[in-house]
Amino acid sequence: GTWQTTVSADELNGWLGHKLPESYPELLPPEIQDPRVMVTPEAFTLAVKTKFGSVESVVTLALDVFVTEGRLLAVEIKSARAGSFPLPVAPIVKDLQSGTAKTDLPVRWTQTDGRPVMLIDIDDWSDKASEARRLDKVELADGMLYFSGTTELVEAATEPE
Repeated sequence: GTWQTTVSADELNGWLGHKLPESYPELLPPEIQDPRVMVTPEAFTLAVKTKFGSVESVVTLALDVFVTEGRLLAVEIKSARAGSFPLPVAPIVKDLQSGTAKTDLPVRWTQTDGRPVMLIDIDDWSDKASEARRLDKVELADGMLYFSGTTELVEAATEPE
């Protein structure tokens, strides 16, 4: 049948502030601190505090979140800034790739129009071998992310007699 779920920016920020450092302490390098998100109907923004030597800044990533034709959750990095200054995205992507490689999330990277895109296969999130969960839609709203999709039964492979 169909399913839907809602995740608030407050829930995401709670997870980023408490569960991320507790469950994945090695995920973020020490110079990256306090990740937070902001969600509006037009944009999904990730911000982190950074400190390199004596220079402190807030780095923000403007992200586009959508579902691909293949029903993968896609997170496209549209731009990166340190305060009001633009940043090159390549070093950030390298750090993100390194961090996501330390998790068991089914993540791979590609590009769209020269911009990096992280693809997440949510089919692998189902804990039941008899079900396939498909993501159909992601919507952004003020402080909220809405996900919807379908769950299909998967027939078990049978051995030939």
